[in-house]
Amino acid sequence: MDFPGRLSVTLLLLGYLGWLFYKERRSGIFSATEEGPESATVSVPVTFDSFLHNQQLRKKLLRSFCSRGPKVSRLLRPRYFPRLRVNERHELVYCSVPDVGPANWEQVLKMLNEVPGQVEKIVNESAPLRASLQDLSQYDTTTIGSLLASYTKIIFIRDPFWRLLSTYRRHDAVAGSFEAFVRRLMAQRLKPTATWKPLVQLCHPCLVRYDYIVAHGLLGQEMRHLLHRLGVPEGVELPEFQDSEESLPSWWLTEQRFNQLSAQLVGELLQFYRNDFTAFNFTNALTLTYPMSKEYTSRKQLMSHEEA
Repeated sequence: MDFPGRLSVTLLLLGYLGWLFYKERRSGIFSATEEGPESATVSVPVTFDSFLHNQQLRKKLLRSFCSRGPKVSRLLRPRYFPRLRVNERHELVYCSVPDVGPANWEQVLKMLNEVPGQVEKIVNESAPLRASLQDLSQYDTTTIGSLLASYTKIIFIRDPFWRLLSTYRRHDAVAGSFEAFVRRLMAQRLKPTATWKPLVQLCHPCLVRYDYIVAHGLLGQEMRHLLHRLGVPEGVELPEFQDSEESLPSWWLTEQRFNQLSAQLVGELLQFYRNDFTAFNFTNALTLTYPMSKEYTSRKQLMSHEEA
């Protein structure tokens, strides 16, 4: 083999070893004090015990975030809850945010409604025959308080940068560059839509005490454990969930998109989603690349210093 050929093989080998190291860095199970939920890959099984343990860690982190922020009004005004859905049949309340997980969740609920004989443990047969899903904001204040006190409450979380990219892919990828898309959103950040508004503002986790915090990136495994926790027998077949972040091409394309952004624009994004990063401790794997790593690290250090 001539020298150019040997050099090409060597570079390919080094690239592959680098990819293996990159995957290894992402392979740990979520820890609320060190890693965000989407830093884990589904190649590492999430057991039922680790699922329950991670739930406690996430809720503890969220309570800590809420305790450090300004006091939240405890008045349960209907206008606060346009994104919260109520399923009376299964006595559930969950926050519905595009590109985060509820579409898969609603698919599961629809399937469970079609096989009531197998899931009577979580089915409330005495529930009124109303629409299967309703907005919590449609109820009066007294009923809202009652539902939040007695129903199981679920929030689905996802790294805000992944949410942005998912929105771009679905709606704006053919309309312009990713940088132009982000600049347009930041220009409208005083009036964000539900597709990219911070989760803390959409789901009000400091007002609603969620029982389960389910992470996108581990959706398939955590969904199964959640349903088991709610009483669904293990024998019930559920749809397969494939998070888009699992594929190497998806990660590579995502990194390329964010590497197109200036440090200033990344800083604006981090400031806009600051509460989401703090409340749920997302550790964005995109920071492994330059120039995002330098900007992201400096912003995170600044946040930690200010909070201390």
